[in-house]
Amino acid sequence: MSSEPASTVLGESAQAHECSYSTERNWRENLFDLRLVPAIIMAEPPGTVPTLPAPYYYWHSARLRGGTPGVFDEVQRRTPVFFLSYAHPGRSRRNSPREATRRVRTFFQDLQENVGQLVARPAGADPGYMDTSVPTGGRWTDELLNALGTCQVFVALLSAPYLSSPWCGREWHAFAQRTVVPLSAANSEHPTGIFPVLWAPVRSSQVPPQIREVQRFSPADLPETDICEQYEANGVFGLKKIRDSLAYDAVVWRLAQNIEEFLSSNRVEPKTLGKDELRDIFREKVS
Repeated sequence: MSSEPASTVLGESAQAHECSYSTERNWRENLFDLRLVPAIIMAEPPGTVPTLPAPYYYWHSARLRGGTPGVFDEVQRRTPVFFLSYAHPGRSRRNSPREATRRVRTFFQDLQENVGQLVARPAGADPGYMDTSVPTGGRWTDELLNALGTCQVFVALLSAPYLSSPWCGREWHAFAQRTVVPLSAANSEHPTGIFPVLWAPVRSSQVPPQIREVQRFSPADLPETDICEQYEANGVFGLKKIRDSLAYDAVVWRLAQNIEEFLSSNRVEPKTLGKDELRDIFREKVS
């Protein structure tokens, strides 16, 4: 790695957003690759790399201020737009975990495709993040924590298993700790950046108050007026089970549009998350 002081390579940290894409290609594509930035910035001594604790996630930073897109704009564009939080399947022999995971994967891929058509991304940068590991005890990977601490939107697939999952409660708590900064006066239906999506029908008595306090996603203003009713009655999982492809596609597309609308008027500040700090918030009483 270069031993040049950070100030000679990128300018002062406060001016990092203003530096141009003329920065050396090696720095842009290697040092500031999403997978490398957090570890490099945290590990290297001051004076050799930009002195920021994490990639400064700011979707339209330079452009909004009339500046030139810079290296840090490239960094934040490579972090995931949304984090998919879902109930990981169990190990029961009667209920194959592969089937549940396959359906969630299909939804995740479809949402990624739709968001990718609405939000500009660099080649090879996935719009979403989905953890595919099986949670056991307190196993929180650095990759998972980094995605929760840098993504802009938290998509939660509500179901009875989700509401009873300590893992999901901790993921929700992790994202809920981050600060949302409005970038415009435009009102957002999801000012928290959390998008609770009905995956399967749940009784209102099952829903923890922490979830009830957040505006739930609803596919409003669709040409087919009964699609919203079908979604509320069956959830996304149910729409796939009854093979209503039209309703399913419309719901996923409207969700992607809502995500893009949130991104256009808000940013969620990055936060370094410690695995020991996360709590199962669904089991806590609201004062």
